[in-house]
Amino acid sequence: VAEHRLSAVHLAFDPSFSPEKSFKQYKKKINGQLYCSSAGKPLRQTFERFVCEFLAPQIHSTLPCDRLIFQASPCLRISPPNPKRIGRPHCDSMYKHQRGQINFWVPLTTVYGSNTLWAESQPG
Repeated sequence: VAEHRLSAVHLAFDPSFSPEKSFKQYKKKINGQLYCSSAGKPLRQTFERFVCEFLAPQIHSTLPCDRLIFQASPCLRISPPNPKRIGRPHCDSMYKHQRGQINFWVPLTTVYGSNTLWAESQPG
């Protein structure tokens, strides 16, 4: 398997990628490769190690608890080069996420300006 820069990972799955096309088909294809195939196993193992060895101690030092429940596979958000946003602004409660859920954003490429995460400090 050829190595690809993370900033061009979408091209590894479809070299003919066009920002004008619906990105949902590419996201599904990429996530399927990462979550379900043996090729994604190293990522899943690294994610679990990251959660157990880094995030869990950080959370425990702030919010002492006896256990930590976390998602089995990382949720990757891939933003291809495109001046238009993909999706719409949202909050996790719109998707029935529980109160008290803690999200960590770990960008794997350089972020700046409009290709970054926008977060509000409280609802509304």
